[in-house]
Amino acid sequence: MESKLIKGTFVLAAGSIFSRMIGLIYVIPFYHMVGKSGQALYLYSYNPYVIFISLSTAGIPLAVAKLTAKYNALEEYAMSQRLFNYGQVMMVAFGVIACILLNVFAPLIAKSYHSNQFTIEEITFVIRVVSVALLIIPSLSLFRGYFQGYGQMLPTSFSQVIEQVARIVFLITGVYIVVVKLQKGIVAGIGIATAAAFVGALAGLAVLYIFWHRQRNDFAALLANDKGTLHEPIGKMIKEVAITSIPFILVALTLPIFQLIDNVTFNKIMASIGQGSGSDATLGILNYSTHQLIMIPLTLATGLQMSIIPNISRSHTLGDRKLFVKQLDEVFMLVMVLLIPASLGLSALSEAFYTAFYVNDPMGTKILSIYALIIILFALATVSAAILQSINLQRFSIKSILIGFVVKLIGNLILIRLIGPIGVLVASGLGYTTIAALNMVMIARHAKYRFAKILRRGLLISLMAVVMTGVVLVLKWLLSFWLSANLTRAEAIITILVCVPIGAVVYTALAHRSGLLTMTFGAKVDTILHRFRFRRN
Repeated sequence: MESKLIKGTFVLAAGSIFSRMIGLIYVIPFYHMVGKSGQALYLYSYNPYVIFISLSTAGIPLAVAKLTAKYNALEEYAMSQRLFNYGQVMMVAFGVIACILLNVFAPLIAKSYHSNQFTIEEITFVIRVVSVALLIIPSLSLFRGYFQGYGQMLPTSFSQVIEQVARIVFLITGVYIVVVKLQKGIVAGIGIATAAAFVGALAGLAVLYIFWHRQRNDFAALLANDKGTLHEPIGKMIKEVAITSIPFILVALTLPIFQLIDNVTFNKIMASIGQGSGSDATLGILNYSTHQLIMIPLTLATGLQMSIIPNISRSHTLGDRKLFVKQLDEVFMLVMVLLIPASLGLSALSEAFYTAFYVNDPMGTKILSIYALIIILFALATVSAAILQSINLQRFSIKSILIGFVVKLIGNLILIRLIGPIGVLVASGLGYTTIAALNMVMIARHAKYRFAKILRRGLLISLMAVVMTGVVLVLKWLLSFWLSANLTRAEAIITILVCVPIGAVVYTALAHRSGLLTMTFGAKVDTILHRFRFRRN
């Protein structure tokens, strides 16, 4: 299956993964400069910021990508251009409004965290610093959606990398100067760290403008071949964008809202059961430290979501049932083939990964080992929601996400009291499972898609991933005879360098021999793997 959807997904995922890897590298010096408490403060500012970004950007750019793909499929290129022009005006307005609102509500948000370590004024300060980035990011996001609507994923991918590099260079340099050299304290350092979002957004926007400037003649040529049969009034277009954007906003808000529920409930509940001391640091592990690690495999789900919407929307608009079913098969196979082994492998090596990037912390290891298992649930929830939106069944994805929020909230209120910090993860797993299950029922019912084949293949993939995990655990046990009981960072890196490649080879060999890799990625994978001595027979 060598399709445009798969290629687009990997272009987007490659940029996102590279950005995440850069982000993980910066985590090491950042952690040692600001510590667990600094990470918690950073989390307190970034969570509402991400929510406001989602409210002001996530819905409209993806809606524009979907509608642009629809108009382009009909060769109504002028409609796509009008959509982009008016969308930019809307994005600037939304950015200004979001910045003002986050500044106004910052004290109220800070108060809701019930922090045991930082004052309301300190948390308010860092929230207000990061809010400035909202002035730019909406326009940046719309630009990306515009390119995706034309099937061009490289501008989005490249701009993400440059945005991340610029942000991290500014962040590390600024925090080092303020915290280490000038000794201005953690709060001032986190203020600099949050300001880095604005610098990164500027760099990303500049990259997209360069791409657009180089292709302006190509866009002009498409406009010259416009059919000109559609002349929808701008009011109708804006209404369509608004209606289309609502479910996109909810999907983008799923993870931030889950984390907001944690931020608001965790410290208070832990204090009520007599475990309030150190809850800020534990929350930092839950929603920042381990989250940074699991977001690397989750970037595949993000890439799929951005690639699914224009591609499946195009096949649905053209009424190509065969292509539509093929694309759904590809989507679910990609999720399972790549994320099931990634989830089990990260869980098995949780101590090594957490120690390599942070410190050897039993709580961090325990949380990461469980959090890693939720990866596949989050991916299925996100991807299934994107499918429903692509085929104009967004009302169902809205309902499932709202129900998922309720399940998560109730789960937190009950499970944190019963099993402590792990209750946060179990509640998240239940919430994502609810969303994914409801979405898939709707896909099967309304899109007439049969999941039986995918479920059978999913079982086979899971068995192969379990075999791979068993090999990794045996290797880890053998290494324990030479390594210390409490891994150092060097020993953790050695463990990763030994176990990950061997585990990957075992899984690849099994998946290749079963034919799953060929079914998912096409015949070219046979040629590539043959060079590395992988045989089907």
